[in-house]
Amino acid sequence: MNREIKFRAWDTQERVMFAPTDLFLCSDDRTWAIDNDGRYGKPHHQNAEQVVLMQFIGLFDKTGQEIYEGDIVESLVNGKIERGSVEWDSVRSAFYIRFPSDDLYFPSGPKPERLNVIGNKYEQPDLL
Repeated sequence: MNREIKFRAWDTQERVMFAPTDLFLCSDDRTWAIDNDGRYGKPHHQNAEQVVLMQFIGLFDKTGQEIYEGDIVESLVNGKIERGSVEWDSVRSAFYIRFPSDDLYFPSGPKPERLNVIGNKYEQPDLL
């Protein structure tokens, strides 16, 4: 499956989400997420301690919105509507949704057309 690899970033200092125009992986193990467009009033040049990178998982919700790590989604789980967060499992090398009743992995979990992205855990943590 070919999918577009892209990221968004949460600036923990400015508390703003941005789409990096560049990512740099430095030899000293630092990662720099850069927004050279300056869409938020100034360019962002943030290192790994100041930014949380979230990867696009290659799927879209029922409204066509891209789904990223850290997104909060709603779906029918075990007969009721539940909210969960999209996470990465490094042991299984897979994205999954952490719902209160069950962790559901892609692709065997809920189908994207049954998911609704309602926010993300950085900008709206109270949704969970």
